[in-house]
Amino acid sequence: MARSWTGCAALAAAFAAPMAVVASAGAQELGVAVNPYVGYYHFDESSFEDAFENVDVDADPIYGVRLALGGHTGWSLDLGYGRTGVEGSVVADDIVIDEDSTIDLFYGALDYHLPIPVLDLFVSGGVGAIRYEPDDRDGQTDVLVNYGAGATIPLGLFRFRADVKDQVDLCDAPEEDELADFDFGACLEDQALHNIELSAGLEIGL
Repeated sequence: MARSWTGCAALAAAFAAPMAVVASAGAQELGVAVNPYVGYYHFDESSFEDAFENVDVDADPIYGVRLALGGHTGWSLDLGYGRTGVEGSVVADDIVIDEDSTIDLFYGALDYHLPIPVLDLFVSGGVGAIRYEPDDRDGQTDVLVNYGAGATIPLGLFRFRADVKDQVDLCDAPEEDELADFDFGACLEDQALHNIELSAGLEIGL
């Protein structure tokens, strides 16, 4: 329950704090756009590599959508949601443990658009929550911090957008009596897991 409340608090901060920054920048270009995207998600399995004899984890493509507020100059705000999954197995004492989990990411991110002609290049940083939902038991929620960069290119009525992000899971390790319910969302020690996301899609102005 404590993890769930921590994730909810992070999510609330993700949507409240950046909104105030963008709202105060009234002199910049204003706009609203939606950005459906698809991409590659590299799941960080380093938490388990030292603890198990063998680790084999494959991540599904990530699908998501962002609501972009603030245009393409100065500061803007993204409210994002992404969904992917992991399938794999670990080997402990010659016992193979299979696992399938769905991963949901919720975050708010501030983007700063660099003053470069033609190409809209921006750097980004945000906070939110990442939730793991195993197929056969209750899920868990961790605090998410992300940072990265992206670019948009005008294509007539739309813009093509590409992003690279490090989706950092500030993983809260389970108590010893919870380790029997091992899943890929549970690191064995408190640590930051670096999940790399590469995504692209169309940005559609509203």
